[in-house]
Amino acid sequence: MNCQPMQKEEIEMASRLLLLGHYRQFGPAGFLPIPVEEILESHLGLTLEFDDLRQRLGINDVLGATWVNDRRVVVDISLDPTVDPRQEGRYRFTLAHELGHWELHRHDFENGVAQRGAFRQQIPPSIVCRTSTSKDPMEWQADLFASYLLMPTRNVSMKMRHSLPEFNVESRVSWCSTFRPSGGGF
Repeated sequence: MNCQPMQKEEIEMASRLLLLGHYRQFGPAGFLPIPVEEILESHLGLTLEFDDLRQRLGINDVLGATWVNDRRVVVDISLDPTVDPRQEGRYRFTLAHELGHWELHRHDFENGVAQRGAFRQQIPPSIVCRTSTSKDPMEWQADLFASYLLMPTRNVSMKMRHSLPEFNVESRVSWCSTFRPSGGGF
């Protein structure tokens, strides 16, 4: 799927607008980590599910998928943090990534005609996120959106001012517990 080229600033602004809308609806800004599940389900009204996407879609490296017209996001069961708490960072990044697709790309898929061929005669997801397609422009944009959403520039700047020049192993752990990015990051 081709997508419109976007500047990094546009992607960051889209993540900031989503957070602002969520904060206006549910309360003041400033709490971390960013509540990605709440944004997805309560603010945007999307349905969140877990499923064995590898089996369902017949794709070995799938992490998440979005059905735009159904307003549904499905995450592969291998990322369920209630089953494997070590997957929490990857799970949170995947949700933020799917939110990126929702905010940046959903209009390209709304009310589109489903193409069944590659998906065994079932209605395919609008967007399938795979590890092997991470360099595609649409996937790159969703990854960048997820990064801005999970670690908003303003929050990172404020944290950095309070952490530097003592940025060391202990402060790295503090950053990771504050923002909870994928895999602990840094």
